[in-house]
Amino acid sequence: MRCFLMVAGLSALTACTAGGPVEEEDLPATLVVNYAWSGFENMPEETCAAAWADTLYVEMDHPDGDYNLRQAACDNLPIEIPGLSTGVWTVEVRTTQYADTAPASYGVSELVDVTLGSDSTVEIDVTLECVENSYSCDRTE
Repeated sequence: MRCFLMVAGLSALTACTAGGPVEEEDLPATLVVNYAWSGFENMPEETCAAAWADTLYVEMDHPDGDYNLRQAACDNLPIEIPGLSTGVWTVEVRTTQYADTAPASYGVSELVDVTLGSDSTVEIDVTLECVENSYSCDRTE
């Protein structure tokens, strides 16, 4: 009887852990964000340092209710965001976490709708436009 219980338990465990193939539609997607600068006066070069930015925030909304706010070092390299749900995401990139509490001028992109498919990598290009916010966009000050 004891042997029978061990074999039955092992069979049940194998059935639960064997699983089936992962459905293709369930595989996460990756978003790659390339960024450029605009509206910053007297900016000596198109770099994060020249825009006075050390961090970028990528805010993403999905119609299914998923929300994502990613923080990335502003290092003039594309931002890669893996593990996202498939579907249409609305994306905005900023140099401040919250635009309504920004302490100085900052950069912000337009809202971009991006469709991510299963197991795909999608690249987008955004331009961070300077917003004065009571401070100048002149980078020589």
